[in-house]
Amino acid sequence: MSDFRDSKPGGVSKSEIIALLDEFLAQVLKLPVSHEYSSRPQWDLLAPPLHNCLNAAHAFDLHSETFRYLSAVLGNYYWHIADLSRAATHLRRAIEAAEYIGEIDTANFATCCGSFGGVLSAEGNFAEAERYLRRALEIHERALGPTHSHVAVGCGHLGGVLRDQGNYGEAEGYLRRALEIHERALGPVHPNVASSCADLGGLLLSQGKYEEAERYHRRALEIDETTLGPAHPHVAMGCGNLGGVLSDQGKYEEAEGYHRRALEIYEKALGPDHPDVATDCGNLGAVLSAQGRYEEAEGYLRRALEIDEKALGPAHPNVATDCGSLGSVLSAQGHYAEAERYLRRALEIREKALGPEHPDCAVTRYQLAHALREPRKQAEAWELLHKAIAGLEARPDFSPDFLAYARWRLAQWHERGGDFAVARSEGARALALCTEALGAGHPDTGKIREWLDGLADGDGKEVQ
Repeated sequence: MSDFRDSKPGGVSKSEIIALLDEFLAQVLKLPVSHEYSSRPQWDLLAPPLHNCLNAAHAFDLHSETFRYLSAVLGNYYWHIADLSRAATHLRRAIEAAEYIGEIDTANFATCCGSFGGVLSAEGNFAEAERYLRRALEIHERALGPTHSHVAVGCGHLGGVLRDQGNYGEAEGYLRRALEIHERALGPVHPNVASSCADLGGLLLSQGKYEEAERYHRRALEIDETTLGPAHPHVAMGCGNLGGVLSDQGKYEEAEGYHRRALEIYEKALGPDHPDVATDCGNLGAVLSAQGRYEEAEGYLRRALEIDEKALGPAHPNVATDCGSLGSVLSAQGHYAEAERYLRRALEIREKALGPEHPDCAVTRYQLAHALREPRKQAEAWELLHKAIAGLEARPDFSPDFLAYARWRLAQWHERGGDFAVARSEGARALALCTEALGAGHPDTGKIREWLDGLADGDGKEVQ
């Protein structure tokens, strides 16, 4: 233990700080510490004085077990209410305090590292998040054994951040392991099993495995409705996940219903300015756009962007997602100049946060290429489109429908240039890819087929 400073921050003495910490610890232990923070009003009253108390304790360099514990509790509280900056500050303090007193090989320390990794991931700092999550998992496996529920949680979190970085193969191994441990330990109907199903379903969706993804998302939603009730935020998350996979399969009306239900639950449970509300505004905007309801979609996408910028900052990956979706809707309405601004911003954020080789960057490049309509920008558009196709071809584990869309863009480019033979060839490749990825009955497959059937050769005759 280091020596205390002689000064008294805010007029509070060392003994008073210790007494306050002990008092707050007694109060905290009376409250349910859970992911949901069901006693939210009590937490809201407790957090400000606890925050001031810990600041004073930090000024005294008070690295006690009590300080570590309360810092971790407060960090998790701020994480739950989406105050990521404060969450990161307090969880980092908790980790530093544990390292100072030598408590670095315990389950409690691993849990704190896992929470900090979760906050870093939410901030879009995936590489640093991965380091803390691997550290947490390693300690939990050593301290608790390979089949403990904490190990399953750690596998799920690590799998999620690997997925966010595009490492789908390694992510799938961790996510399937998490589900297996939870099922064995908790049975088939438990909220943790639902979370594992949802995580795995999200990964499968990223890989274009839509039917399998839908099965996992339906199972997750059914479990959460049974165990948590119909108005719980986890049910909203399940509705949003299921809506996403239904939308990707072209089941737009059913998807819209789930997204609207998710948004209603989130707004009631979390308030109108929470990042989860932004996520489902984005999801709802996407499914409306797919139905050609662009003006309505634009309203939801602008709201999503406004919330995320305020809550997460201007350079967060979620902001890039919002900018990309909004740019695509504006492009579909012919507002190419404004679309270009949003898509360039999306690409810049994604290249910095995810790296230029991430498949999300490739998707944004082909979207940007479509928005560049001025004659002086055609060379750049051509380069972006070919770079997008190369990037998507290099990632066969990524959703193949995006490659189909990019090749369709290329076919349309050749059509506009009068090179109908190449246009037909590229259109046929796009149709084959889309049929394989989405099925012959998907609306997007139908659009490509209709375009290809109506393509005229150089003499103005329809190609049969």
